[in-house]
Amino acid sequence: LFSKPYIAEEKDRVFSEKKKYKAEEIPFATQLFTPDWIVRYMVQNALGRYWVEAHPEHKELTNDWEFYLEHEEDFQEKIAPYVNKELNVEDIKCLDPAMGSGHILVYMFDVLYEIYSKCGYMEREIPRLIIENNLFGLDIDDRAYQLACFSVVMKALEYNRRFLRSIERDGLNLNLASIQETNGWTDDDIEYLVGESNGEKFDSIKSFVDQYVNAKTFGSLIKVVDTDITYLKKRLCEIKSTPVDDIFQIEKRERVLSLIPKLLKQTKIMVQQYNVVILNPPYMGSGNMNKELSEFLKTNYPDSKSDLFAAFMEIDYYLKPNGFYAAINQHSWMFLSSYEKLREKIIENKFIDTMLHLGPRAFEEIGGEVVQSTTFVLRNTESLKKKGIYVRLINEKTASEKREKAIESVVKKLLNYYYLFDQGNFSKIPGSPIAYWVSEQFINNFTDCKNVDELSTAMVSGNKTAKNEKYLRFIWEVSNTKINKKWVPYAKGGEFRKWYGNIENVIDWSDEAKDFYRENSSSNIIKEEYWFKKGLTYTDLTSKDFSCRLLKNDMLFDMSGPGIIFENENLYYIMGILNSKVANEYFKTLNTTFHYKLNDVNRIPIIINEQKRPTVEKLVEDNITISQDDWDSLETSIDFKAHPLIKYKKDSNKLEDAFRNWEDFTNNQFMRLKSNEEYLNRIFIEIYGLNQEISSEIDDSDVTLRRANLQNDIKSFISYAIGCSFGRYSLDEDGLVYAGGDFDASRYKTFPADKDNILPILPGAYFEDDIVSRFVDFVRVTFGEDTLRGNCDV
Repeated sequence: LFSKPYIAEEKDRVFSEKKKYKAEEIPFATQLFTPDWIVRYMVQNALGRYWVEAHPEHKELTNDWEFYLEHEEDFQEKIAPYVNKELNVEDIKCLDPAMGSGHILVYMFDVLYEIYSKCGYMEREIPRLIIENNLFGLDIDDRAYQLACFSVVMKALEYNRRFLRSIERDGLNLNLASIQETNGWTDDDIEYLVGESNGEKFDSIKSFVDQYVNAKTFGSLIKVVDTDITYLKKRLCEIKSTPVDDIFQIEKRERVLSLIPKLLKQTKIMVQQYNVVILNPPYMGSGNMNKELSEFLKTNYPDSKSDLFAAFMEIDYYLKPNGFYAAINQHSWMFLSSYEKLREKIIENKFIDTMLHLGPRAFEEIGGEVVQSTTFVLRNTESLKKKGIYVRLINEKTASEKREKAIESVVKKLLNYYYLFDQGNFSKIPGSPIAYWVSEQFINNFTDCKNVDELSTAMVSGNKTAKNEKYLRFIWEVSNTKINKKWVPYAKGGEFRKWYGNIENVIDWSDEAKDFYRENSSSNIIKEEYWFKKGLTYTDLTSKDFSCRLLKNDMLFDMSGPGIIFENENLYYIMGILNSKVANEYFKTLNTTFHYKLNDVNRIPIIINEQKRPTVEKLVEDNITISQDDWDSLETSIDFKAHPLIKYKKDSNKLEDAFRNWEDFTNNQFMRLKSNEEYLNRIFIEIYGLNQEISSEIDDSDVTLRRANLQNDIKSFISYAIGCSFGRYSLDEDGLVYAGGDFDASRYKTFPADKDNILPILPGAYFEDDIVSRFVDFVRVTFGEDTLRGNCDV
């Protein structure tokens, strides 16, 4: 029954359309099947713990609960005032407010059956007791409701083969409901229901009916206030016993008799409070919400309006004091600034009892790194001044690996997986992220530090043309004579790269263009006081770590490559910190998404050590020089002079020797940069007191410098040769010679540019100046006739 979501095809359809979802599409877009092992974790550590703490004599139940996380020995003493020692199993009320097809309810049934059995109840009586006393569920999808009812009854039948006979004989009160809405109800309908057109009862019932408008969209997030159930039951009986002959009243009567019993049932469930609430909430970001849902969340859940799953973290009205709330949802609530107020509420008013931090790929049907999950259990009580248990499973590659490592961590308390953390310390970190893995020293560094904004001139989000196809060009598309006149070098983010580089674009900075940036509502132009200032820029959206680069004073920057301006001596020192492993650890704590905002950078604690400053600045300056030399060896650089195989041929006429010289140089540069970065890491690790937590060593893959590669370098050499053939470059001058405008043939004496600017590409030698012939001529001119054959064989 739970092997595959029953809505899979419709789910694929609505996801592919990428739009704001209609009310009837919300179930397809928001339901995500909960893996069985995650359900077991939630139920064992919420419902199971709730019972065992009240009845420690039944502690042996936990022996078979493979995901049950055991607290420290003195924890039981701390929670003693919050535990109901007189708890009766029949009084435990469990709710899944987004039950789907009943997966969580079914496992709660299993655990409750164990508890009932332990308490000595007769086996054949237990299923009915569980269904009628303990299990409650809500959903907006009628089909999900039907499946959930079926699932729970089938589970009962598993424990009692004669259960269906007892239903036939005695009936069955299932406390599950498909939430119904009252869209389309008029005052006339309410008048028929109440029996009067105005007055106190009319107003009361109208208010009751109105609270369920759009209920199929808002679901169990509705905070039910008007609950005059007794009066409605009375009126329902009166209407049933009073047939009508008036054809205009028949439709109203049928609507009342059809809908009101369902509203009464869902109201009864929605106004209760529960000992245990467990769910996999719906997932929907604000960008996909229709107007009604968006406005509802802004009004009722302003601190969690960014996503439906977060709003479901604020359903305190369903939970009794000292009750348990368990959920699996996206881990973005733990870190993003948009959920900061939500985190503050949880830290202040709840206790994070346990958590499995799952990271990516927790759901087998969802691949990639984008959907990152966490499952956790909260106690509805203020912080206990004790340590919660956190299991870190973000690095495991598959759902099955996460499951196995979770089980192992429960038993062995694995290092680097199993953490105990006092949640009061979350508030000491800017933004209060749920960073349970960090040390006390790591947190203390926030106390006596400065931030980037204090130490820089300005932190600026950058320009936005809103019309890149007109106002942006690649550097190689514009003549050098026009750069810094109309076109200006432009930092626009780019790939993971430290120290220098990624300047591939120029922006139109003419008066006409600047007027457009100022006047167009979708554009942005930074304040003139921040134009052409030295600083650093970084890539704001990356799947790798944070990396920043030098911003020269002849450059501008984009929103995707924000700028931090320095008109003081702090540029190189702060650049050294931000490109270090120390900063990387803080970034991992403050923001686990792929999007680095200026606020994230500003929250990195900056500790200035004046004694170490000269060494840091010298190393950073050297790193910039190395990285710039590397960047400028590419044709795509504005400061490209000549191909490395020409530059490093030295006295040899052999292409192979030129490559070896280039290879030696790049290897030396690579190792020099790596050594510098590791030295910087050691300095900052010592300054921040994190010697026991961070290694200074870095992988070769993290050194953003290219090394010589024969195949790639020969390809780029061919590209350079063709560029010389077309007159783009010249062996007589450095850098870009021609990129449009008037052509001067006198600038190409050593290797003349092709006269007609046409190079045939054919399998045979049909033309004297085809592309192969021109390349052979280029090799002959640059390396000599004597070595031509050997060089062509390279």
